[in-house]
Amino acid sequence: MFDALSSEFMRNALIAAALASVAFGVAGAYVSAKKIAFVGGGVAHAAFGGVGLAYWLGFEPLYGATAFALAASVAAARLRDGGAKDDPIIGAMWAAGMAAGVLFVDLKEGYAPNLTGYLFGNILTTSDAELLFIATVDAVILTTALVFRRELQAVAFDEEFARASGMPVGALNIVLYGIVGLAVVALARVTGIVLVVAMLTIPAAVALKFARGLGAAMIWSGAIGFAFSVAGLAIAYYLDLSPGAAIVFVALVVFLVVSFVGKRR
Repeated sequence: MFDALSSEFMRNALIAAALASVAFGVAGAYVSAKKIAFVGGGVAHAAFGGVGLAYWLGFEPLYGATAFALAASVAAARLRDGGAKDDPIIGAMWAAGMAAGVLFVDLKEGYAPNLTGYLFGNILTTSDAELLFIATVDAVILTTALVFRRELQAVAFDEEFARASGMPVGALNIVLYGIVGLAVVALARVTGIVLVVAMLTIPAAVALKFARGLGAAMIWSGAIGFAFSVAGLAIAYYLDLSPGAAIVFVALVVFLVVSFVGKRR
């Protein structure tokens, strides 16, 4: 692994993993507290529509993914606040995003690009521009989480209490879902859109087993997620495997072990 660090692509991969861990550390804690993991999955798959649109129109796919992820986040929050059930929302976003992405790619004349990196992650090809983009996303997520710290915590744990306290629950849900949408885009380079739910939920689930308080859970979730990423990258490097899948596999194994030990105790 130390030999691999002499390569720029591996250094960029580790930096990307560190930056992404900030995003999914914060968002994952909210997702676990509010129990909206599959909403995150729906937003992630909706983002694929933005990737396809970007290829069709010829601009940076990450920008398209960000626009679609935020639009899906706002739509999910508004519909949920209006009394709609989560399952139909998730199913519609999941299917529509993937279908739109494929259709947009089909509309592009000439060679169809390989979108596997966005579906299953390709952290080893992270560019300097993408690192800057992920760092910018981190800054937005951290600033938002700090400014609305108490309000978002109230909405995440107890919406009824937040509503009774006079908080603008609808607007706060949009902010919280927006954080999840941005984290999904940051994670797209690490695990891909298909596997993003794992890194939004597993590190936070492990962290919440011993962390006290939402802030501590965010820190621990980010640290645990980064450890998963490093271990997965090492396994992928030595065994010539897909990095995104290896990272998720490591996370799953650790989660199962921690859960088993917790039940034994």
